[in-house]
Amino acid sequence: MHSFLRNTAREILEKHQNLQNLSIVLPNRRAGLFFTQHLGTLISEPMWMPEVKTIEDIFYHYAGQRPADELTLIFELYRVYRDLHPAPEDFDKFFFWGEMILKDFNDLDQFMADAKKLYHQLAEFKEFESDQSFLTESQVELIQQFWASFVRQDRMHQEKFLKFWEMLHPLYQAFQASLNVSGLAYSGKLYRKVAEALDQIPKPEKHTIFIGFNAFTGAEERLIKHFITQFGAEIYWDLDAYYLNDKNQEAGLFFREYQRDKVFGPTFPEIIPALIQTKKAKIQTYATPLKTNQANLVGTILEKIPKENWEETVVILPDEQMLFPVLHSLPDQVDKVNVTMGYPVKNAPVYAFLESVLEMQRFIKVEEGKVLFYHQAVKNLLSSIYLKSANPGFCKGLLAEIQEKNQIYISRENLHQGGAFFYPDFPKTGKRATFQLLIDLDGGIGRKVKDEPLQRSYLYQCFKQLTRLREIFDKQDSLTVNREFFYSAFQTGIPGGEVTIRRRTASGFTDHGSAGIEKS
Repeated sequence: MHSFLRNTAREILEKHQNLQNLSIVLPNRRAGLFFTQHLGTLISEPMWMPEVKTIEDIFYHYAGQRPADELTLIFELYRVYRDLHPAPEDFDKFFFWGEMILKDFNDLDQFMADAKKLYHQLAEFKEFESDQSFLTESQVELIQQFWASFVRQDRMHQEKFLKFWEMLHPLYQAFQASLNVSGLAYSGKLYRKVAEALDQIPKPEKHTIFIGFNAFTGAEERLIKHFITQFGAEIYWDLDAYYLNDKNQEAGLFFREYQRDKVFGPTFPEIIPALIQTKKAKIQTYATPLKTNQANLVGTILEKIPKENWEETVVILPDEQMLFPVLHSLPDQVDKVNVTMGYPVKNAPVYAFLESVLEMQRFIKVEEGKVLFYHQAVKNLLSSIYLKSANPGFCKGLLAEIQEKNQIYISRENLHQGGAFFYPDFPKTGKRATFQLLIDLDGGIGRKVKDEPLQRSYLYQCFKQLTRLREIFDKQDSLTVNREFFYSAFQTGIPGGEVTIRRRTASGFTDHGSAGIEKS
């Protein structure tokens, strides 16, 4: 029994002779990778492959730009908020709910909602209550629950919330105007821009085929319907009668709505596949405590799977922390593995090392011209694999001395005795100097691990993250960002980074890409 993507690839190959005239649109790049792989195995002679892209590629192409970095957008949102609010709070306090506002604005535009109607005053709630015909029973229940909890709040909190809610629509409008002037945008804004100007889109040179979609946002639904009605685009649904025909199956909710739609309905196949109920499945469970034991068990089970079945073998992990224990427990005969989940940089050794450096700078002390570091930060730094490998004897000795003498502060001179790598240029002040220190240390580690591809991947991702942060902070000269927020920005991974691995060889892990482990 073949997968949906393989069956679709075969059908397209049989239906279309010139693949180079096709544009295949899938929900994400991973699906595109496997679709191309399946298509390649079905082709028996040399030919041009179709164009394969994601739905967001289409929106960004027609919008003529890509979304800005999230932190940059939040800074821009704060400027607008500061102009509107009579007593604005500091940026570090604004940031955490600024993230939520930005997400709400993004969802609002993705689903083509009317901001003015959405952010109506709660004082008009009774009028709103009189007409709920456009809401489902569950939505009405949720609104009533919210209103009941709101009424129970004391007057001060009610007034504060009402003022905040009343400001959201003016904030949304002013934010849009500000982004238009600065040339910035978030993804929802770009989606809305395209969806509202579909009549201006020229007919694509290639025939478009949408594959494997389920729940559309409002903007996506408009665009795909336009492509079907105006450009004759096709759409292939990943359907099964098990969840489509049973109204209790949530997985079929959107499919059932689309099946009744006058545009999407005719695109559904006449015969709905019924593979789930007819497919025989054998399920075996194992009760194993501790993550290490679970990782070892995965390796033992994989040893029993024949090599010819590896391509259809998937390991789904409950916790990203198990990724590397599982990778290191794989049997020797497994020489290639495709990892399709991200592993955050903050879980990597380089992150812990640089965080310790920041902690040293954070709690630095200068007495009589002598630079002193707080003992806990020094202990964390000396325990890192990078300093241990650079001078294991010195690290062990200094840690023992700190413990024996119960030292609270350790001098810079003591650290310098460890060698060249123990010479961080402290104290440094200012955001730019601190960023440069971290980038220099990251580069120094990179030179020491030239033969370790996985470590170099982490270091590269960390370097990119630090460089982006520095560029963003450098542009915010008009805003005051305190040191604590800077530390928080690094610790929470703004603007974010992750390393993903695609291939495992005898010498280590190479290439980067995203996790569950999927055999290929």
